[in-house]
Amino acid sequence: MRPGEFNPIRRIPWLPFLLVAAIFSPAAKAAEGDPRYAGGMMIMGGRIAMQDEHAEIRGVTFGVGGRLVFMVGHGFRIGLLGGTGKMSYGELESHFQYTHGALSAEWGMTWSRITMTAGITGGLANYYILDKHSVSPDGVITAREHENSVPILSPFLSVEFALSGRLRATIFVDYANMRVEGHPHGGIRIGAGVLFVK
Repeated sequence: MRPGEFNPIRRIPWLPFLLVAAIFSPAAKAAEGDPRYAGGMMIMGGRIAMQDEHAEIRGVTFGVGGRLVFMVGHGFRIGLLGGTGKMSYGELESHFQYTHGALSAEWGMTWSRITMTAGITGGLANYYILDKHSVSPDGVITAREHENSVPILSPFLSVEFALSGRLRATIFVDYANMRVEGHPHGGIRIGAGVLFVK
């Protein structure tokens, strides 16, 4: 597979069905007058320091992510979380990228205009590695490609600040746990963005 063909969405076709189920679930109905759901986009980045079978992968990923949560009452929420990130590493600018999709469950409290929540997500991550071994003077690249889908589990914290009744600024921090070619990997990611509330 060539780098331009990396399309992890095909590995998680169940996400649209989970989304529809969550929207029509009786649990997704909050008390009258309370927000029912919130969703939006974030810019995300994280630090990676791990070892695959052939090389040490170190660097900072950048990408985008999205959240959709349904308020089920008493501070509890269920929802979906997804994101992508990529980076170059090493002297030859090898390539690492991932996409993930997961279900989330969380609980939080609200003080005035600030809401803080803590929870966990679980789902699948699809990663792609292009590990360059050498580049000849005339531009011929010798490299190894590897792609796989693996389970991912991430505890997280989020803080939301109400800009208005329908808009919240948010900061999201999680610690992604997955295995890359049999090696455990964990890394902190930070996201910042906005949520639209209804």
